[in-house]
Amino acid sequence: MKIIIKDSEDKRRFFLLIPTRLIKWKWIYNIGAKHTNDEKARQEIITFRDNSKRFYKAMKGYIKENGHFTLVDVKSNDGSIVKIII
Repeated sequence: MKIIIKDSEDKRRFFLLIPTRLIKWKWIYNIGAKHTNDEKARQEIITFRDNSKRFYKAMKGYIKENGHFTLVDVKSNDGSIVKIII
């Protein structure tokens, strides 16, 4: 997964590569659930944690058939760009 943030005015660029398999790491969801005060959000995190391996398998299958895809592509009026590519 690539996260790209560009600021047009300052010509600054932030680029971050994150392994896609990070989705399967349950300890990340446990930290999120532990530090969330909202009970509904906590239940959603736990549900996603329990289904994360199926989600990862489905996403890898999609990438294998169709190639990588852009999840988020936002351009603001001032020229800033935020893009997440999986």
